[in-house]
Amino acid sequence: MTSKVVSIRFKENEYIELLMKVSDKNGNEAMSVSQFCKHSALTGKVTLFNHEIEEYKTFLLSKLSNDINQIADKLNSDNLKGNLSESIYINNLQALEKILELTNELAKPIR
Repeated sequence: MTSKVVSIRFKENEYIELLMKVSDKNGNEAMSVSQFCKHSALTGKVTLFNHEIEEYKTFLLSKLSNDINQIADKLNSDNLKGNLSESIYINNLQALEKILELTNELAKPIR
């Protein structure tokens, strides 16, 4: 199968905007302009994957997971000792479930 070359002309301001779309926060090219244009044309959307951001999210999720686990253990321990009312225990468990939902959103790749 042979390849075909496609050329696209951009005005300078359009090209600068395009470069901003393919660059990370430090101005480094996260994806080539050609890759971006090809993927965009074929799929109608482009997904950039930034390893730095994903690594940082993993770090945050790890810390958050540890903190949530400690809170849940303390709640359970206090509940078993009778140091918590049932309503406080249930309210805290519901808050932890909400945090879990938000954490799951954070864990999704950036699109």
